[in-house]
Amino acid sequence: RVLREEQAKTRRVLGKMASEVDAAAHEARNREVMLAQQQQLEAAFEEKDALLSQLSLLRNANASLNASTAELERAIGAGGRQRAGLEVRLKSAEEAAARAEADRRRAAVARG
Repeated sequence: RVLREEQAKTRRVLGKMASEVDAAAHEARNREVMLAQQQQLEAAFEEKDALLSQLSLLRNANASLNASTAELERAIGAGGRQRAGLEVRLKSAEEAAARAEADRRRAAVARG
């Protein structure tokens, strides 16, 4: 009878110890999961920072491209105006050359 009581007491102590071991193992698994989640979160924040940096670079590149495009459009506009002016001068020169040729012919006809 004493032996059975001791065995029962031992089983209760062992059961309690087994429960504590299970609880500790569960807590350790939870800590591992939490650590893994924390590492994933840190990696996500690093990726977010890298993406924000890339976005900043892209915005700067876009601003530079817009400025270059505007400058090119101004140059094209100025070139178009310059071309129009040159065309007017060319036409005037051609007309002057035609008048000079006509005058030369008249002079040649007059000289006989």
